[in-house]
Amino acid sequence: MLWDKPYSKIYNEKIKRYNFAAILEEPTYGEEVVKSELSQGAYKLITEWQRDIYFNKEFLKDYFELRKLPISEKVIDFFCVYGGRAFCYEDHLLFMDTIQINQGYIIQSFPMHADEKDGNFYYDCMDYHYAGDWGPHIDQNGRIHSFSMGEYYKEADNMAEFMEQQWHKAVNNRENLKHIINGTEERKNYLHNRSIKRKDNILQNVYEYLIPYCIPEMIKMIEPLIFLILEKNISLNDEQVNQLMEGILTNQNISEELIMDILEFLSFKHNSLKTILNMVDVVSKVTLQKRKEQFLIDKLIQWEDDYPEVKKIF
Repeated sequence: MLWDKPYSKIYNEKIKRYNFAAILEEPTYGEEVVKSELSQGAYKLITEWQRDIYFNKEFLKDYFELRKLPISEKVIDFFCVYGGRAFCYEDHLLFMDTIQINQGYIIQSFPMHADEKDGNFYYDCMDYHYAGDWGPHIDQNGRIHSFSMGEYYKEADNMAEFMEQQWHKAVNNRENLKHIINGTEERKNYLHNRSIKRKDNILQNVYEYLIPYCIPEMIKMIEPLIFLILEKNISLNDEQVNQLMEGILTNQNISEELIMDILEFLSFKHNSLKTILNMVDVVSKVTLQKRKEQFLIDKLIQWEDDYPEVKKIF
């Protein structure tokens, strides 16, 4: 029985602590903080777009530890309150008949790196709406910095001050664009709110967000969600199965028992040859000899008629 597995209790406790279900609840986590510390104009700007996925403190602390990022309460609070949000405004200098480039930023759900310089740690926290250099960073004290040519430049003492600056830029640019944009309908054709099309399955949404970050450390954050595949709470297409196999191959610490349970479960689906070869590659590195041998014997019988190429590697 699945619930008798040694990892079941651990993963269920993690799912509960991370409270992924809250991600799609309204009002979203941190809404009261945003309302209280931002001016009315800045609040309007940052809530024009629907909020994307964000994570609670429990998840972020585990994430920081696994990524070996210095833990800063102010930085973690920032990502809890502002993570997944976005804002943009028109730039009259970049407005053309054929293309419009918006200013503003997409706030990340978590940092990917922390850079130490002159006694400070700088965490990446925002991305441009278009390809470009690194976006703004937040330091361990909650100050917001821009990045240019390898240097960090302080823009604001906190996110509230930074958003106030952005709001004033937005107002000035929208004034300059009045002669171009006239009326609600024309405005709609110019500036589209990002539409976050989430599925009803909350855990599926979280899994699909995290799977691109399946670096060796990050796979441990996804393990509880991998476990939920076995409970049929999450479904994966062929491409996602391959991504998962690649993530498992780069990680040395994931439970081998969980790996074999997942492989046995996923192998009953109709898989492509690439997926089958990836599964065989993963199984070949497992040390649970009896389960490994039984899996290969069973799968050879299942796959050899449809995929004669598989027989050559057994």
